[in-house]
Amino acid sequence: MKRLFIALSLAFGILLVTTGCGDDDDKVLPPEEIVLDFGTVGDYDLSKYIFPTTEQINNYRDKVYKNSDGKREYDSIDANETFYSVRYEVTDSLVEEFREDVLEVKYHIQSDRIKSELIENNKTIEIVRYTDSGEYIIKNESEVTIDGRHGTDSLLCKVANVINEKVVLNTTYEDVLEITCIIEDISSGIFNGSEFETNKDGTEVIYFAKDIGKISSVSDICDTTTLNSLSEIKCEKVTTELTTIN
Repeated sequence: MKRLFIALSLAFGILLVTTGCGDDDDKVLPPEEIVLDFGTVGDYDLSKYIFPTTEQINNYRDKVYKNSDGKREYDSIDANETFYSVRYEVTDSLVEEFREDVLEVKYHIQSDRIKSELIENNKTIEIVRYTDSGEYIIKNESEVTIDGRHGTDSLLCKVANVINEKVVLNTTYEDVLEITCIIEDISSGIFNGSEFETNKDGTEVIYFAKDIGKISSVSDICDTTTLNSLSEIKCEKVTTELTTIN
């Protein structure tokens, strides 16, 4: 499963959320109390933020940090660095996102929402189009069974902050939205005749600049796998930064 889906491209993934995310006067709501507002009025039109408004190529750098001791502690000298490009094609109300020329996401822009069609997962997530700071923009819940592995998946994210200027790799971007998510993905299956369970939990913060798309993100996720009463915890932190635009 791709980090892009964990983030909305994601900026957003196959997740089970057990609590709220971001802050709205520091009030945390349980998911069952959250209702998305698919209206046509709001301070921010997310179709101007989560992807570019014109055809372009965004080039990114990922740094991946791992910890096999079950701790959210990472050594910068152990970072695995990768570079890649994301190309956007814009046609009226359709935006297509390609990573290294492979189509990954189709964004269908509607009057009150954006439907994010994830090609590999054959899954669609609805995103509130018009929103205000502090409002929830995604609440997605489903059950998935892949190769005998069953999981309860959901995604809950909100607009946590509005930033006038944010610097990424010495470039200053204006009019930036901070989107936050809290992640928990629970799945189970059978391995060599024994039942196992995996619990993924962590956070992701994504920054989108108006007319440009994602400029940076940070995810910090731990996987706890339990098999035959033994548990193993592995944690991974990924920082993504926009390097150049073509």
